[in-house]
Amino acid sequence: MIHRVQFDLPLPEASLADETPAGRRVIDVDVVRSPRRRSLALHVSALGRVEVRAPLWADTREVAAFLDRHRAWVLRKVADARANPPWEPEWGEGGHWFWRGESVQLAGGGARGGALADGVLALPLSAGHTARQWRMAVQAWHRRQAVPLLESRAQALFGEHCLPHRLKRIDLRWMRATWGTCAGRRGADGRRDVTLRLNLWLAALPPVLCDAILLHELAHVEHMNHGAGFYRRLAVLNPQWREHDVALKHWSRLLFPLAAR
Repeated sequence: MIHRVQFDLPLPEASLADETPAGRRVIDVDVVRSPRRRSLALHVSALGRVEVRAPLWADTREVAAFLDRHRAWVLRKVADARANPPWEPEWGEGGHWFWRGESVQLAGGGARGGALADGVLALPLSAGHTARQWRMAVQAWHRRQAVPLLESRAQALFGEHCLPHRLKRIDLRWMRATWGTCAGRRGADGRRDVTLRLNLWLAALPPVLCDAILLHELAHVEHMNHGAGFYRRLAVLNPQWREHDVALKHWSRLLFPLAAR
């Protein structure tokens, strides 16, 4: 459940938020409520969008008080995002895209559906096509390649690390603020029926970081939270998870904003 609210904040610069007709400076905040969440959390995207993740019981007054307590952090993050705009691809001949951690060059004149070879993604387009047409073609190619790749890898890792639980569903989509989620309830036999929701951007990451995300989500099969038990399990599945988390911060800032536009 998502709804958008506005909060008055004493912003240091008018450019950091919208001016209302009355001259008040306000900032939009997306409040995302979840029955699984037990506490309030803040997220500021690479585009400067502010999101509060809240349990169902948190009303607007509690969200406002939470924002007020973290006012300085929010303003700093929003200012940083506005001062350092994210990567914007050049949609057309000579532009580039990311695939498996490598930058690939976009080119026209390709066969129907597109093909990647020697670092060049050739698509059935030309200089006469619009930026929107280039973007749609690139993302369609990415999805066609990413879906079987990610499904196969997730199934293999699940079979290696999560039996006897059952992987019932893998949902792949573009997401703007998370690499993936894991959900599932235990049955009468003690086994979980697991659903993985994965970001299509995983196929743009270096394979080792893609695996790091998948292993993070699979650690949730036994621990549906981020408590001490979860991190013990994660350390078994991926002893280098801390290093991978640092590298993923760069990739999330680079890629997530494109799914939010």
